[in-house]
Amino acid sequence: MKYLIGCLGLFLILLFPHPSAAQRIAANEASAVGAVRTILTAEVTYASTYPRNGFTCDLSHLGGSSGAPNAYHADLIDVELASGIRRGYRFVFRNCSGNGSTIYSFSIVAYPLEPDESGVRAFCSDQTGVIRYESSGSAETCGRSSPPLSSR
Repeated sequence: MKYLIGCLGLFLILLFPHPSAAQRIAANEASAVGAVRTILTAEVTYASTYPRNGFTCDLSHLGGSSGAPNAYHADLIDVELASGIRRGYRFVFRNCSGNGSTIYSFSIVAYPLEPDESGVRAFCSDQTGVIRYESSGSAETCGRSSPPLSSR
């Protein structure tokens, strides 16, 4: 009987394998890049919908609420992404600048919450739309001098 249970357990493990750490990291990184693209698209839509504001530097402004969309809850990204955390990555705005209440430039950075566990690389972009990466996973050094992500 123990032999049968052991064989059944082995069969189930083989039937439903758990992803390796490398597979999980690759999936999290791909998700982070997709989320950065989503935020970039939302920023362009936000700036064209609310031209007096320009871009926003607050993820919650891109998210939704129970009411009609407005400049503080534009309903352009899902609630999870608007919270700033998704699949082991944190998303933050940096280097926002403008004239008065109108923001003309921004950068968005996605970095692993647990380096080498939830992800290895950091990803960033700005109003130019070029997504870049930082191999060290550092949010502080990801920027215009970082290499662009190739679109294979």
